Amino acid sequence: MTAEKALDRALSILRTTGTSSATLDAEVLLSHVLKTSRTRLLSLPERLLTSRQQKIFFRFIAKRSHGWPVAYLTGHKEFYGLDFIVTNDVLVPRPETETLIDMILKSAGRNEPLEIFDIGTGTGCIAITLAHYMPHTKITALDLSPRALTIAKKNISIKINRSIEICYSDHHSGIRAY
Repeated sequence: MTAEKALDRALSILRTTGTSSATLDAEVLLSHVLKTSRTRLLSLPERLLTSRQQKIFFRFIAKRSHGWPVAYLTGHKEFYGLDFIVTNDVLVPRPETETLIDMILKSAGRNEPLEIFDIGTGTGCIAITLAHYMPHTKITALDLSPRALTIAKKNISIKINRSIEICYSDHHSGIRAY
């Protein structure tokens, strides 16, 4: 099966389930399976998929048609120009949250020595992005979920070469280093 035929079939499946971003989702998922960019994927519509690639792709399409976020399927989500690891242990970073980063950078400035607590850090995208753009700020990332803190730690180790304190907290009984 060619990439073009795989995309056509995927679009048919996703559109029948009412997926509002069917074209984008199918292209992102097929690009992920083929380990290529969307641009390259679209420039080579006759590229043949192996049977294994077809199985993986259509498994992703089935999950997407049942409401799974694309980020959970690919394991990644872009946020403020940075790529973050995402699993179903964390919420998917939302584009609307980038507005929060804009507001903080605009009001505080990049060189202001602040102390910021990212409560419910999840992927760590807010803490990491602020640490990236505000090098003089002390940042503490807190979460109730040890699995979410593990994802945040992975993202911190990949994205930033400075310390962000990671803490377990249920917001009522105190904070413990993780």
